[in-house]
Amino acid sequence: MVLYVTAQAWTHVEVVRQLDLLIPKTAPESVARRILSRFRSIYFRHCDDIFYQFSECIQDGGAQWILMKKPDLADPILQHLTAMLSDCMCGLLNIATSKAK
Repeated sequence: MVLYVTAQAWTHVEVVRQLDLLIPKTAPESVARRILSRFRSIYFRHCDDIFYQFSECIQDGGAQWILMKKPDLADPILQHLTAMLSDCMCGLLNIATSKAK
């Protein structure tokens, strides 16, 4: 269980890190930039609610360990984060495919 929780936690850290790399590469006034920026903000807040020192974890050379604040209460939030990520990706794919037509 500890390995599962740790792996999942670092996955959420990596999602935010990748968003931080992607957002500056999108056009400043684009729909994609607004979606990604809003998504990153909300996603980060949820992660910060359940992980100690989440902001330090996303920094290079930051925290080496990640701990949950309340593991027994975190499961619904973790499920919500997964659903949010899926929804965001679907929205971006819809934007990409509509522009390709």
